[in-house]
Amino acid sequence: MPVQNSIRETFFEECEDLLEALSEGLGQIAESETDAETVNAVFRAVHSIKGGAGAFGLDVLVQFAHRFETVLDKLRNDEMEKTPELMRVLLRSGDILADLVEAARNEEDSDAQSIAAPLADLDAVLGTQPQEEATPPTEFEFQPMTLELDGLAGTPEDPVLSQFSIFFKPGPDLFANGHDPVLLFGALEQLGSLQVALEASALPSFEALEQTQPYLAWTIALATEETETVIHEVFEFVEGLCELQITPLGNEITSSEIEAPPLSATSDVSQAETTAAPDQELAQQIPERRGKDARRTPRPKEQKGPRPTLRVDLDRVDRLINTVGELIINQAMIAQRIGELGLPSGDEVANDLEDYKLLARDIQEAVMAIRAQPVKSLFQRMGRIGRGHSKTREA
Repeated sequence: MPVQNSIRETFFEECEDLLEALSEGLGQIAESETDAETVNAVFRAVHSIKGGAGAFGLDVLVQFAHRFETVLDKLRNDEMEKTPELMRVLLRSGDILADLVEAARNEEDSDAQSIAAPLADLDAVLGTQPQEEATPPTEFEFQPMTLELDGLAGTPEDPVLSQFSIFFKPGPDLFANGHDPVLLFGALEQLGSLQVALEASALPSFEALEQTQPYLAWTIALATEETETVIHEVFEFVEGLCELQITPLGNEITSSEIEAPPLSATSDVSQAETTAAPDQELAQQIPERRGKDARRTPRPKEQKGPRPTLRVDLDRVDRLINTVGELIINQAMIAQRIGELGLPSGDEVANDLEDYKLLARDIQEAVMAIRAQPVKSLFQRMGRIGRGHSKTREA
């Protein structure tokens, strides 16, 4: 299989998991109160599908996913309230997105006209007019205009920057997944002026250090023209792997008022000499935290989103099942031979054989559980069938 086709097939396999997470998340949002973690998981699923579709030139899929994630972005930023009409549109959009992915996988043609009605529904909940292609005017009318040249040679006006305080503390899984805080700081630096202060108060003595446990945290002051949503996108792929709090400071400044050098002009963060407390100027910009335990609400340990999975070829799983089956047969043969020897029940060999038997059974059950197919996705489709039937009756 050519490399391009292999990558394309991998993308569609990942889409299956993303669509399952999307369907499950939308169901949870519809049935209960809007949970921030669930909404974020749904948003990331649509965003990931859009990014992969863009890499393969699936323009119709990208167009629809972009409008879909715009609605979800407003919902997760509390710019939109959950209503029955909104949930109807979101659930239908999830179904349409699954159809577009399936059509792209089968290399079936999809045009913009096929998604015109769903896009109109998304525009309606956004409160905007449908985005139509611009048509050339029938007649060209010349309108005389004056050209203002005042201040053209002067100094350009400084942009107004918003200030944010960011607290970032990596969890153990962040480093295990190959993420590096320095790269995140570099991405933040691209958004504006950055000040980074290390918080090492939780660092224990050398004897008490645990190599898999992170102890460091960072407090970041960022002045930028971008919105809080853009800042969240920097941490999009480490959400759930860290403690993160982004606080708008409310006061605005201009770029000329910033005196701090950019991050790249300072020494490397990993080699810089830092102190446990931030400097006085940074401390004035960052809201005072009341107590060590009240600094922020930690993320719940139990994630509501889907657990990480590992894709393995079915042939490999079948070979593993066959090998375990041979192991069980071998264990039974050994037990039969030892039984023929007439060893007493308290003999060490008999006890070890019993442990071997229990261990072999545990391995067999675990491997068979891997081969089992979950039926949750089957029942999730019932919701779509019900929505389709309801729409037919309404028509």
